[in-house]
Amino acid sequence: MGLAPIMVAKVFEVIQNVAAQGVTIFLVEQNALLALKVCSRGYIMESGRLRLLIRRPICWPMRACKRLIWASS
Repeated sequence: MGLAPIMVAKVFEVIQNVAAQGVTIFLVEQNALLALKVCSRGYIMESGRLRLLIRRPICWPMRACKRLIWASS
């Protein structure tokens, strides 16, 4: 199970608002593509090991993110 899509959207809206105020947020999320939409840096881990570091400015468009994530697995 998980959160309803409307609740996921609300949670990420709150995260964006808090981050916009300059607060550092450590977010652990299975949905990497959604998390990368709100972060300035992303660390992709697999089996407890760091697989990929993504910095937001080089991570657009999302198609490029998908290629990076899938290439790392």
